[in-house]
Amino acid sequence: MLKPVIVFITLFLSAAFCFSQNKALDSLSQLLEKEKNNPIKLQLLNEMVDLAFQFDMKLAKTYAKQGVLLAIQTNDNVWQPQFYEMQGRMHANLLELDCVCIAIQELREKAKQELGTKFDLREFHNVALKNGSMPLDILETVVLRYITDTKPS
Repeated sequence: MLKPVIVFITLFLSAAFCFSQNKALDSLSQLLEKEKNNPIKLQLLNEMVDLAFQFDMKLAKTYAKQGVLLAIQTNDNVWQPQFYEMQGRMHANLLELDCVCIAIQELREKAKQELGTKFDLREFHNVALKNGSMPLDILETVVLRYITDTKPS
């Protein structure tokens, strides 16, 4: 009975977090529309990028591009490289996520091949996730140990 309650609370808090983020973005967007001072507009766009980056990478990239365009139009040599850097960080994060996904898929396939019918996806996920975030080389060691311990003799 406790598990459904925890799931409900988690979903509720996630929805509340997204709602509050969207509300803050809406407020910043309204301020941006009304603002006439370009340096303040750039600061608002910076805040919008930071906020959107937490839950919507595509939206964050859109705001960063707007920042680049405004910085170019206004010859603002301080903000322009900062917005380019923001875009670069976003692309680096996406690349890192892709690398992690590929590594985990490869480890899962190795476990499937080695364990055959003893492979259990739920157990694999528990092994891969039970220690939280960890470097890929350590994750590989953990999964290989799991394969060795589980492999039929």
